[in-house]
Formats: sequence, C-alpha cells, structure tokens
Amino acid sequence: MCNYLNAGYFDHGEMLPFNVYKNVLDEVHYQKPLIVLTGGETLLHPDLTKILWYANEYELCSSLTTNGWFLAEHAADIVNSGLDLLVVSIDGPEQVHDRIRGKDGAYRRAMEGIGEVMRYEDRPLVFINAIIQADSYAHFDQLVDEAEVAGVDGMNIQVLWTRPPDRAALHNQLFPEFCVGDGWIDESLIDIDFNVLDSVLGRVKKNRLYVSIYPAFSTHEMCDWYTDPMKFVNNRSLKCPWMWAIVFQDGTIRMCDDIVLGSLHDNSFWEIWNGDRMVAFRETLNEHKSFPICAGCCFLFRQHTI
Repeated sequence: MCNYLNAGYFDHGEMLPFNVYKNVLDEVHYQKPLIVLTGGETLLHPDLTKILWYANEYELCSSLTTNGWFLAEHAADIVNSGLDLLVVSIDGPEQVHDRIRGKDGAYRRAMEGIGEVMRYEDRPLVFINAIIQADSYAHFDQLVDEAEVAGVDGMNIQVLWTRPPDRAALHNQLFPEFCVGDGWIDESLIDIDFNVLDSVLGRVKKNRLYVSIYPAFSTHEMCDWYTDPMKFVNNRSLKCPWMWAIVFQDGTIRMCDDIVLGSLHDNSFWEIWNGDRMVAFRETLNEHKSFPICAGCCFLFRQHTI
C-alpha cells in the first residue's frame, strides 16, 4: 500500500541527513508549517530524536508515521520530544495485518508499542491509520474495536493512492518537461465488494472511538475512486505546489514524487521554492488545471500547509 515503496524510492536505503532537515526548518519555521515525518520506516532513522526535538524547538506542529515495529523502544523519546501526532499504520486485526505485512508478530509489536506510548500522561495524540485494500477492508469493524481497547485517540481509514502505468504514460506524453516514473497498480482492488465495505463502515461509525474517513467519500465515491478516479479531477482546485513541499531522502524537493524541482544540497529551500522550475511547474498546472496523474492521488483533497 506504500506508493514510495512501489515506485522503488527506497531500494538503496538512503536517509535524509539531519543537517539538510535542520537547514530547512531554520529557513521555514517562521511560516509555522506542519512538519510531517514519514518514510519508509521513520523509526529506522539514526537521528530521529534530534529530528523530533528540532521541530519542537521552533514550536512547530509535527506528526510521525510508523509501522510500529520499533515503537516500544522509542516510546520515551517520542513522548519527550514534544511530537503532536503519532500515526501507527495497522492494516487489520492480527492475522490480517501480519499476512499483509509478511511478518509474524508485526501486529503484536505495533500494539505493544502503542501501549508503551499510552502509559505517558504527556503523550502525543495517537491514531491508527488503515488503508482500504482488498485484503483488509472487510475487517475494519473488528480493528476499530481493538483500537478502542488499545485506548488510542482515533482511527483514520483512507483510500489507496493509485497511479496506473497508462496514466503515467499519458502524463509523460503531455508534459515531457515534468516526467514521472512508470506508475503502479494493485490489480486486487477490483475484488473489493463495495456493498460489504458500506456495511463494514456503517458498523465502524457506530463505535465510540473517533473515526475519520479520508477523503470524506461515500461508498459510491470510493468505488469511483478505484474504478474511474478521473471523475474527481475536473472539479478540484489543485493547490499542491503552493501548499506543501516534499523533501525526499536524497535531499531533493519534489512534486508528484518524481518531479525534481531542486536539491537542498545545492540551493536553499526558498531558492528552490521560488525558483524557475517551481514557477514553471505552477504555471503549467494553472494552465492545464490538472495532470493525468492527479487522478488517484490523495493530495488532491488535502487542505493544509505542510
């Protein structure tokens, strides 16, 4: 379910150097952006504690997403860092989660880590995040019950991010100056029974635990998202290159994951953010309103600055 993994970004195991992260925050902190730390697996980063503390020194709101495997051993550092939101990716109840992750004990380790964080009074908000995919959706009602028992603050259920190869090819044909990779697709998505999904989500919403659905789709719209996502593009006002910057592990700033707009090893954040290539990207998006690869991208519905 990880588009970064599917696109091969982590094949070489490179990690963002702390000094690059530090320099970015030194430049942008006065704008008070939301700092979102994700991966790959964030808890593998050797400078994780310093990364978390540095955002807190500037009093920036921050979130961190993890698969939970190393959460228990990092619980104290996470709590003491001032992190605002901890998101743990859980795919379903124990057998479902472990099968999807391909690792026995993955669910138990993640839940033990959550339990360790929950012991602290001054802890971050803790949410479980689950992705609607063929192997998991029918079990979300059981998962939300288990999340409530774990004492977390809420659960987020979201659609899968998709980019079929034909959509990527069309994008590259139309916008060769902003090429993307070959794309990926999960053929199993056609196996989702949306009547079953509707019933499961109905039971989920009756739970006392706070549950959000992202985007806030009806079940019919979720079906469209997985079968004909172009329906969602035409009426959206796309804000991506004005609202957030994604800093990759190699120090590049990118849009749409593949479109490199500059390297923080060579230029400052603001030089890239206001540079010729970023301006050209914004002008192209303004002119055409959307790209073919916008269909199926969850960023289409984000409304906050990061």
